[in-house]
Amino acid sequence: MAEQALALYRELGDDAGIAQQLSSIGWGTILPDPAGAIELFRESIEAYRRSGGHPDIGEGLFGMALAEMRLGNLAEAERLLDEGIALYQGAGDENMLLIGVGLRGFCSRFRGDLNAARRRYLDVVVRSERNGSHMGLTLGLVALADLALLEGDPERAAVLKAAEEQLAERLGERHRLSS
Repeated sequence: MAEQALALYRELGDDAGIAQQLSSIGWGTILPDPAGAIELFRESIEAYRRSGGHPDIGEGLFGMALAEMRLGNLAEAERLLDEGIALYQGAGDENMLLIGVGLRGFCSRFRGDLNAARRRYLDVVVRSERNGSHMGLTLGLVALADLALLEGDPERAAVLKAAEEQLAERLGERHRLSS
């Protein structure tokens, strides 16, 4: 469907719509074809820039960074993440900025710098709690649980995973109450 929508947006010459669809297709392409995903995100970013710029350029940068991580290009992934973080910081979008910080933690983890990864994950948890970002809290808790397993501490991992599950359960209750 995204490819059909992309064709229609191209026909209309709607750069913002083109960018959005290219990004959607890119996210679905990261695992099977990371090099292809990079090109889709690159084209998406160019289309967003043609349409006057848009904070979702950062989403494309984060997608490219994940694809670069998949290819083992951590330095390039970190550069892209830093660019996206700066963009979201300038736009005042703390939630998306924290996703970038969490992804930078993954780069540290993949480099073997577990202390730097932990600092980034804790930063995500603290700032997410402060601003009520449930997505950021979930990301930080899951990443910390993974780190605990990696360090051979399954008890801490279980506690962190239970905290994440409790958060998800509470969010589900709130959603049901507000529906």
